[in-house]
Amino acid sequence: MLKWIDLPPLWLLAFLVMGWLLPVMTGAPAWLEPLGGALALAGVVFAVWAVMEMGRARTTPIPHQRATALVTSGPFAWSRNPIYTADLAILLGVYAWWGQWVWAPFAFLALQWILTKRFIEPEEARLREDFGIAFGDWCSKTRRWL
Repeated sequence: MLKWIDLPPLWLLAFLVMGWLLPVMTGAPAWLEPLGGALALAGVVFAVWAVMEMGRARTTPIPHQRATALVTSGPFAWSRNPIYTADLAILLGVYAWWGQWVWAPFAFLALQWILTKRFIEPEEARLREDFGIAFGDWCSKTRRWL
């Protein structure tokens, strides 16, 4: 049951709620708000594209489950973790949009650490076990993030 509660979108939501509750710092440049909105939207598009690519390969995007295919096409050709990269883009974008430019780096680093430790490292271990050399080849060509 806890594995269903421990999902990256819920961690992202928790950080977004935290950002909403934190005091807004003044003095942000005017261009930061539209840039933040664009970054958040790009994150959503990148995540949807990655989920669609996983669907085409008939494998699950749900963490803690075993993959039935190693997806290396689409956004996975640029990042081994495009959905987690998208989560970070959404976080940064929304924080910028809300004027949380002071808190954004701290939230970004904290969420990146949580995603790496709770999701990416276990997923990489499963993929290495299930796909061996193919996974190693992909890792040598594709960065973990971007």
